[in-house]
Amino acid sequence: MDRRTTGSSAAGRRLRVALFTPLPPARSGTADYVLALIPEMERLLDLEVFGKAPRRSALERFDAVLYQIGNNPHHAEIYNLALQHPGVVVLHEPNVHDLMRGLTAHRDEAYVSEVLYEIYGEEPEMLPDEDATRRIGPQPRAFTMIRRLLSRSTGCIVHSRFSEGQVRMKGFTGPLARIPHGAALQTLDGESYRRRLGIAPGPPLLGMFGYQRPDKQVCECLAVFRLLLEHRPDARLVVVGEPHPEVPLAQRVSEL
Repeated sequence: MDRRTTGSSAAGRRLRVALFTPLPPARSGTADYVLALIPEMERLLDLEVFGKAPRRSALERFDAVLYQIGNNPHHAEIYNLALQHPGVVVLHEPNVHDLMRGLTAHRDEAYVSEVLYEIYGEEPEMLPDEDATRRIGPQPRAFTMIRRLLSRSTGCIVHSRFSEGQVRMKGFTGPLARIPHGAALQTLDGESYRRRLGIAPGPPLLGMFGYQRPDKQVCECLAVFRLLLEHRPDARLVVVGEPHPEVPLAQRVSEL
């Protein structure tokens, strides 16, 4: 347990909610997002925040359980708990393919089972054509892998209309809320930050943030940035986030 707050309102006992999420120092955008979200939730709820799975019995005392689900290894334990103890899932994108690849690493049969469930909504042993199931191979990263999680969830929260449509397309009929990402506009003096990076006040400064999964196309962005340098040789690009073994960032920088 990482954090707890309690209280009551004039209208009666406040809802008791368990929130499962990566937290800083995890190098995940979700961790930073939730850090800003927690104080707002505490205004409304009796909130207890967990960075790891507790004993199942510990969850029985809550009115609701909320799971932050992102498409990276920081969410593996939270994903498994969401299957065991159904609650409301927050899908930061309607795709957990990379997460599932990590959870089924070196277990081809387990991966194929997840692919088949995504397609048919059934376990492999319930499907009639066994030979067809054996021909299933690795899928592209655009293959979403969210059906099993949704089948075990009591509700779902997404951040966009596109994600809303993807969730419904997978046959989810439970409560579905679309809550856009919050944004606080600030006027910052960037000079001190640029000074720390050794960048003068004038040149364009770009940033790429978060877990560097292949589908974020970091290496492709580097190629585009190189074209920008032909017009603005003083431009700078900062890449921040946890590296991915399939993204050869340093090698690509060297090649360019």
